[in-house]
Amino acid sequence: MKDTQKVNSRKFNSADGNIKPVCVAPHELEEDLSGESDTNSVEDYEAELEFVEDFDNLKIVDKSLKKNLKKVDAKFKTEGKQGKNEGKGEIKKKMPFEYIKRKPEEMDFDLELISKHPESGKFIQKTGKVVYILEIKHSRCAVGHLRKCAEGAEEAKRYAFFVPTDGRVPRMHIPLSECPVDLLTRPGDYSKVLFIAKIFKWTMIKSAIGSIVRSLGSEDNVDVLTIGMLIENDVPFDDFEEDVLKCLPETPWKIPEEEFAYRKDFRNQCVFTIDPSTARDLDDAVSCIPLGDDRYRIGVHIADVSFFVKENTPLDSAASHRGTSVYLVQKVVPMLPRLLCEQLCSLNPGEDRLAFSVEWVVNGEGDIEEEWFGRSVIKSCAKLAYEHAQSIIENPGKNDWAQNELPEIQKPFTIHDVCGVVTNLQKIACSLRQRRHAYGALRLDLPRIGWTLDRETGMPTGFRIYQLKDSNRLIEELMLLANMAVARKIYTTFPDVTLLRCHPPPQELMLQEVAQCLASIGIHVDTSSSGSLQNSLHRYYGVRSELPKLNPDDEDWAAVGRAIVMTNLIAKPMVVAKYISAGVKKEPSEFRHYALAVPLYTHFTSPIRRYPDLIVHRLLASSLGYCEKPRWDAKSLHKVAERCNDRKATAKMVGDLSSEMFLGLFIKTVGSIATRGVVLQVLDRSVDVVLLNSGLIKRVYMDKLPLKKLTHESQCGIGTLTLVWDNGPNLTDLVQVLTIFSMVEVRLEEGESALKFSAILVKPETLE
Repeated sequence: MKDTQKVNSRKFNSADGNIKPVCVAPHELEEDLSGESDTNSVEDYEAELEFVEDFDNLKIVDKSLKKNLKKVDAKFKTEGKQGKNEGKGEIKKKMPFEYIKRKPEEMDFDLELISKHPESGKFIQKTGKVVYILEIKHSRCAVGHLRKCAEGAEEAKRYAFFVPTDGRVPRMHIPLSECPVDLLTRPGDYSKVLFIAKIFKWTMIKSAIGSIVRSLGSEDNVDVLTIGMLIENDVPFDDFEEDVLKCLPETPWKIPEEEFAYRKDFRNQCVFTIDPSTARDLDDAVSCIPLGDDRYRIGVHIADVSFFVKENTPLDSAASHRGTSVYLVQKVVPMLPRLLCEQLCSLNPGEDRLAFSVEWVVNGEGDIEEEWFGRSVIKSCAKLAYEHAQSIIENPGKNDWAQNELPEIQKPFTIHDVCGVVTNLQKIACSLRQRRHAYGALRLDLPRIGWTLDRETGMPTGFRIYQLKDSNRLIEELMLLANMAVARKIYTTFPDVTLLRCHPPPQELMLQEVAQCLASIGIHVDTSSSGSLQNSLHRYYGVRSELPKLNPDDEDWAAVGRAIVMTNLIAKPMVVAKYISAGVKKEPSEFRHYALAVPLYTHFTSPIRRYPDLIVHRLLASSLGYCEKPRWDAKSLHKVAERCNDRKATAKMVGDLSSEMFLGLFIKTVGSIATRGVVLQVLDRSVDVVLLNSGLIKRVYMDKLPLKKLTHESQCGIGTLTLVWDNGPNLTDLVQVLTIFSMVEVRLEEGESALKFSAILVKPETLE
């Protein structure tokens, strides 16, 4: 290795505080240090170790590396003595630890040279230091309980102690003047009462000074927990302000006559919606007219929300602030007032509605011959649920539909008309999907839970894995087609002020580690592109691109579990898709959507529930000459995109929390639940398990199990736990080995805190 002093490049000193390199040893280095490979000499590894600066802050991925380094130390001691005074071949007596532990200010290193190392990405981690907070995104609010301070503590005379339910938020000292007057004398009365507290001063590491915002109520109440969850995550859920409501049209409302003059009229076509059965905000409809010779005119019709939500109005500001509708198990927090999202904008059957439409002429192979964009007027003839459309797809020749099998069809159209449209659209959607996958699209389906609620109480009566069916994919394919078409149109017209949806490539190092982990157990995954990754999954899933169906009567649960774990592992390195302002990006390659394998993509099809779609509607209207060019610039659009990214991430997190909360409530109601699971990750004293009855991932701890012995090992990045169960004095010990893909039985039990639950590993002999 070259002496770093002789390389003509910039030097960095760790004392500057600007850069702190962290060494993470690759597995190849670990193997060599353990003596399992003789490709490198000890001198070579002394040079490798010289890259490490500030050993006190060294982060090592595998604990066994420290043991290996100690072996090298011993080797240095022994061979150093043997090699003394043997000329140029002498091994230095200075031990690696001694060298590494030199004071940071005594060490210079060449960052440019280090970055050229072929394996630098594996053992150097870029780190930084917070120097300024530009924007406070966390609400600084937390849900939790009030407790008395410890007896005799100095602060007990002035403060109570607030303990958040979220362990990531610091505990707070709350002035007693803000607490219930009898908290100190009757603390038990408040043991299950939830409060909202907000941090206003945080100078100590372990705790902050806070203030009580409000009392929520009992922790056993779902509505109380939901409100707390929304406040804690800064989700606006209060009624809309008066100035916002003044922007709404007066009711009863009908389409102004002047709108018919320039809009295309689809009211004489068979147009209808396909949505979840409980949906109220119907923002997309479809149509299909056969043209002969295996050619079709298909249409996607989206609610024209931009007609009602004018730019720079209080209504627009409120929608922008909310960013998205938030879907909880028992209710929806809407982005727009319900007059719009459930009535005037919603494409309800039998009602004239304003829309923005995209039409194509396509053939049965999915080739697009013509394309048209424009504002329109439609009248949906039916509100189909996915279950209705699925029945039509599965029974293409059926004519004798019972009255209760399909919803009411508005005249002059008939069930036969609707069935014909669904059948033709299904054929086209299959062709479009095959074409996308041929071009390298990737689909990673992760299981999600669906709920059945009591109509009167709103309490959960059951849950299941939500299965995506052909009817779901039909609509998905048409929406993707519309979003891609609109993205091309608006970017071509306004390249500097266009809002796009990009999906960056996955984290390369992390994806390689997953591939190496799977390869070590005989599963070979090609990670070179999204298409090759999808093809690799096909080899294990079969010809279809989605997960195998989770059927409780299916005997091959192991195959289902392996598929779910593989999908979870491959999903981990994936970067979250995000909205971007095209004008702030330097290269068009930054617009690309990795999973869809397309250069341009945006969101156009859900303006009732997503603010970015509303912006895209305005861009499309301007590109077609319906209105003036957008007044915003690239930087201001970037700020809007960032806020929408934050809101979307929050909405997903809150939705997931809502599902977990309802599962906790269900377990509390029915008692413990036994379920199968599959091991996703093995840690020192716990495993992460995918629950096959819900798709949720729970950490299962071993600490409280009746075990005689617990051993953890790790090889090639794959952990193994060996459990020796206590079988009593007269029986042979029961040994259970847990590693990735291991099938286990777990018992879900009520947790210690409100509506939480824990997963307990069941002893193998009790499996049925």
